[in-house]
Amino acid sequence: MASTSTRRSGSPSAATPSSVIGLTGSTPSFAAARLAEVEMSADPVRDLAALGAAYLANALENPDLYRVMFDAGFGLEDAGAADETLHRLVSAVERAKTDSRFRDEVDPLELATQSWTIGHGLASLVATGPLPQQTLAHGVPMLTALFTSAGDEPRRCRRSVERGWGKRLSADAPATPGPPDGSGKPRP
Repeated sequence: MASTSTRRSGSPSAATPSSVIGLTGSTPSFAAARLAEVEMSADPVRDLAALGAAYLANALENPDLYRVMFDAGFGLEDAGAADETLHRLVSAVERAKTDSRFRDEVDPLELATQSWTIGHGLASLVATGPLPQQTLAHGVPMLTALFTSAGDEPRRCRRSVERGWGKRLSADAPATPGPPDGSGKPRP
């Protein structure tokens, strides 16, 4: 999938939500397409981490689009695509419960939302915020702690998360762009 951002198409300060969407199509659909590229495996915990990593890689490659997706002044244009994104995570949690990786009482929607929150927080802080790309290394221990709290065995969980998280980010994530202020100065 070709990466498009206002960094490549014009000045970030001149970009508006409608101009970004005009270049890329529906913002939730764009992210959902990226998640659809993740191949499901026999390991649902790996798949949860891989979905989070794909979401994050998309934000890193398209920081201006990511920013528009969460602009409070911008109405969600494709709620179905946003629902599909969350549904992929919920399905992976349900598979993990079926495989006895997570306890039966785990609420799939709640755990999927918590997982998405970790990815979204890292994306906000790295792709469009103040922190350097090295911050992404915190994703593995945070997801491992979350999934272990849901019942997964710690060592097995860590291996699964590393396989899903590392593969997507190491292969797909470009260097973190400069600060959102457009100064061109590298982040610390």
